[in-house]
Parts: sequence; structure tokens; C-alpha cells
Amino acid sequence: MDQQAFRESLHSPISKLSPDVLWSIFSWNADMFAPLEYDIDSGKQLTRQSALQVTLVTSHVCHDWRSLLLALPAIWGSVLRLDLLNEDGRNEITKRTGTAPLCLTGSLSGSDMRIGIFSRFLQANWPRIKKLHLRIKGYSTAHKSIWDVFLLSAPSLEWFSIAFEHKPPKEKSHPIFSRFGERPELFANRAPRLQFLHLHGITIHRMRTFGLSQLHTLKLESTGISALEALDAIKQMHSLEFLRLHNLSGELSPDLMEAKSIELRHLTYLGLYNSFRTDLTLARSIKAAEACSLSFQPSLISTGGILKQDIPLVCEMIDRYIKTHLSCGKDLSVEIDSRFALRRHNLDHQDKTSWLYSRNQQYLDLCCPHFIFTPFGLPGAEGTALPLLKSFLKMDFQSVKKLSLNIALRLHPSILSKIIPMLDAFEAVESLTATDMDLDRVINQEIGRNKPLFPNLRRLRLWDLFQDSDKLATDFQKFYARRKAHHLPPLEALDLGHNPGADWTFLDDEVGLKVTWAWGTYEESVPGGGYICGSGNPGELYFPDKCRLYMR
Repeated sequence: MDQQAFRESLHSPISKLSPDVLWSIFSWNADMFAPLEYDIDSGKQLTRQSALQVTLVTSHVCHDWRSLLLALPAIWGSVLRLDLLNEDGRNEITKRTGTAPLCLTGSLSGSDMRIGIFSRFLQANWPRIKKLHLRIKGYSTAHKSIWDVFLLSAPSLEWFSIAFEHKPPKEKSHPIFSRFGERPELFANRAPRLQFLHLHGITIHRMRTFGLSQLHTLKLESTGISALEALDAIKQMHSLEFLRLHNLSGELSPDLMEAKSIELRHLTYLGLYNSFRTDLTLARSIKAAEACSLSFQPSLISTGGILKQDIPLVCEMIDRYIKTHLSCGKDLSVEIDSRFALRRHNLDHQDKTSWLYSRNQQYLDLCCPHFIFTPFGLPGAEGTALPLLKSFLKMDFQSVKKLSLNIALRLHPSILSKIIPMLDAFEAVESLTATDMDLDRVINQEIGRNKPLFPNLRRLRLWDLFQDSDKLATDFQKFYARRKAHHLPPLEALDLGHNPGADWTFLDDEVGLKVTWAWGTYEESVPGGGYICGSGNPGELYFPDKCRLYMR
């Protein structure tokens, strides 16, 4: 750096920021939990860079910043990313934390010796651990030493999330923890600040006594806890906002809770993934916040499907959960996929509301955000599905502005014949996403009708080509010609999806229409291009040669 540049750097705006402002910036960058940077269930990195990496780079920007960061032990206590640190690195970062609270996340694997070293580190620092978000890979007898730490009281613990990656298929939980007889209580019944609890593949003895009333989030998956025990515990959790229960043991009967209810007035998300009757009982019994998102995905394999007497109970549940969303007054979108989904646009991924139909033959899924039905393909599927469809047809979809179609190709004909006419209910739709097969179904549905479907349509996205690309272009011409014949407003935007492949130059007559496309796959998309129709270069819409060139 020359002298002039050096003098300018001394007077740069960033050099004038006060230590308080810098502390706020550093703290924001050092947060591994907002947004969450590591998913312990999948082992995937959720952010581009870890808070640890950003903080280490920041500490080398200049002498002043390094001095300030080294004087902030709370910053270093927030960035203990275990899978990115070796033992020496972990020890160095820990020294910088002083006596500050510690936040740990990442994955743990390796030899018994390495696991033993970590368990000793965990035990030495357990009283000041604030957040623990850990994925444990493989299987080792040394894992018991980690479990022993979790039996200690946790005075500072606010977030506890642990998932074991591997377990024998016949085990419901990690084998190390399932071999003990009378297991002591988790956290020695003392975790007064605990708000977030997520257990996956780890058996706990019982839940009733280690202070659950303050929990905001509870996720249990393959923990060995019985449905009845979980029910008793949930009754204490009046502050719950997020509840997910997966693979509870035993079964609840709908008759058990016929005259009872569980008041969870702060609950905004309920996820149920157990036996059908257990989940139906819980979904009907829990009185949640208005417009609570529901994910109802019970296994039907062990129960033999949905019985005739279950259908009215399911319909009652559908009405209660979905009607509050349809009446919320906000723009909604619907996905008719192999499933059927209702979404609220203004919410994040955990709070979106959906309702879907699925061709998956193993689960009945009712979700918000994935309100999924899967009776199709099971014995008597059409007898189960059609009454549920009638329940949907009674609803008012005028608040739905976005519709996505990807209707299952293998649905029973009687079910498909009922789903397609449902499109009449979506008159307010302004944005439509559809496969080529679905566009063909829309065209066939319009035959003999006085007016086209989707009279307010402004934007159309075509994706997932199942048939010939030339046929898709021909089908679109039929679709659009009918709209013009009925004097409907023109489209504003058309997305041709990936690798259009056909001759779309006829669109140049639609002056002002914005056409976009992309190359590659949906997983590895390559930016394509765009064209405003009528702008004088219709060759941009001739794709056969371009597609062949790209696909070489």
C-alpha cells in the first residue's frame, strides 16, 4: 500500500465506527444459530460461511479490530464449530472465551480416544454451555461418556439439540443408551433456562420432571418415549411454539381424548409423524394458536390404512386447521403436486401453511406447511380419497393468488377426475406453474366450457417436460388462443423453464410479453436469457439449435 492509500485508509468511514457498533457487527457475524448454519439431521452446511471462519478472518483485518475482538470473550464463546476445529484449535478458541457462555455446533466422529477427549472437554465446561447443537456420527462405546455429561444439571443451557447419525435398523435409538436399565434423568431434572430441545436417536427415561414448562421448541424423533408419556409432558408446556413428534412408541386412541383438550395457545407449528390414530388424537386434541401450521404425516403401513369411521374425524380436523388460513385475508398459494399444498407468502419456511396430495403409498400426510394426503395406492384408496376431496370443494379459494401444478401421473382415474375439476375454484389465481402434462390437462378441462380457467392469470411458468418440447409449444398456442378469443387480459410474463428446445418465435406477436428461460437442470441451473416480445429479434425464441449446442 502506498503512503497516499495508507493515509486514506486511516480516514475511511469504517475506521470511525465506535467500538459499540463494531461489537454489534461482530456479534451478528458470530451467531451460529440465527440463522442456523448447520443441520444436524442431514449434516449439511446451511450458510455459505461459518461464523467461526468469518470471525477468524475479521480478527486479521487490522490491529485495532484484532485487539477489540480478543477483548470480547463472548464473541469467541459463540463460534465453537466442532467439525472445523482440531483439538489445538478448540483449545485456543476456548482460552479466548474466558468465563463467557459457550455455544457449540457441528459434528463429532472419530476414534474412541478423540471422543473421550471431547467428552472431557464437555464435562469441564458443561456449567457454562448455553447452546449445544451436535451431530454424532458412527457408533462407539465411548459415546456413553458423552451421555454421562448430559445427566448433569445444566444451569446455563438454553438450546440442546443432538442427533445420532447411525444406528442398527432394529434399534429405535442409539444402542449404547438402550442397554442400560433404569436410566437417570436427563440434566438431573435441572435445566431452568432450557427453551429448545431436539432429540434424535437417543433414548431418555422419561420427560415429566426436568422442567418443561419454559420450552418454546420440542422435537422428538426415535427417543423411545411412549405416546402417552409424551402427551402427559406436552400438557405442561404452555409456552410451546413449535412441536414435532416422530416415531413415538405405543398408540393413542381417539376415544382417549374425546372429551379432553390440550391448551397450547402459543403453538404455531405442529408436526406429527407417528401412528395414524396417535396423530389423529393429538391433532384433534391440541388447541393451538389461530392459523397454526400442521404437518400430519402418520404411517399407514402398520394400521392398514384409514378406516371408514376415521374419515369424518379427519375431515373435521381439515376444516379446523385450514379454514383459519383461507380466511386470513392474505395472498395464498396452492400447490397441487403429487400432493396438494396451501401456503401463506409472508411466513418463513417453518411457518408456511400448506396442504398437499401425495402419491407416496406409505404415509397419509396433512401438513401446513405440507398438508399432505396419501391414501392413494392403498386398498380402497378411491373410497378414502373422494370424501376428503369433497371436504376441500366446500372451501373458498378466492384468497389464492398462486397455483402450482405437478399432478401425479399414476393417480387412480376416479381420483384424477375429481382433482382436475377443482381448478374451477381458483378464479383469483394470477401466477401459475405447470408441467407440460398439466397444461395438457387444463386444455382438456376447458373443452366444452363457456370460459377458460384462470381468468385473472398474468404469469405462467412451465417446467418439468414429460413429453415432446414441440408438443408443449403447440399446447401453449391452443391455451393462449382460447384466452385471446375470450378477450382475457394478456400474460405479462412467461417462463419456459429449462432447455425449451422448441420454436417459440410465434410469441413475438405478443408485444410486451416478457419471456425467460434457463439451461441445465434444476439442481445445477445455468442462467439462460430473456426477451421482450416485439422488440425486434424473434430469433432469440428459436431454441432447437441452442438446445442441441448446450446439451453436447
